[in-house]
Amino acid sequence: MRSFNPLAGGFALLFCLAPALALAADAPSDEARELSDYVRTGKHEDCLRTNYIRETRVLNHHQVLLETDFHEFYLGEMPNCPTLNRSMALVYVAKANQLCTTTIVHLRDFSMPGERGACSFESFELLKKKEK
Repeated sequence: MRSFNPLAGGFALLFCLAPALALAADAPSDEARELSDYVRTGKHEDCLRTNYIRETRVLNHHQVLLETDFHEFYLGEMPNCPTLNRSMALVYVAKANQLCTTTIVHLRDFSMPGERGACSFESFELLKKKEK
């Protein structure tokens, strides 16, 4: 799904979709299966341009997979984010149209009113898709 940016210079909302079963619990096998298609490169970025983020998928309570319009994949690490789960949407204010490690990301579950916490990314690691 595409990132949503209704105000130039500002507000971005990333919806994280998952199968209905994943809403009840995050199974470690789901994370392993998602990441098994990629190789970690060790190359880290501090910021990603929000207008290039095509899709986000919450993998577990501390990792988010981000895909760009250029078919690049990044693993976003949020080590101190215990309320993060697959039913959450990530909401943030993007300065200069960038999602950075300094950006506060608010967690929303639209089935319930209010915010469910706030976290920030520690890093964005470039992943390489495995050849099939």
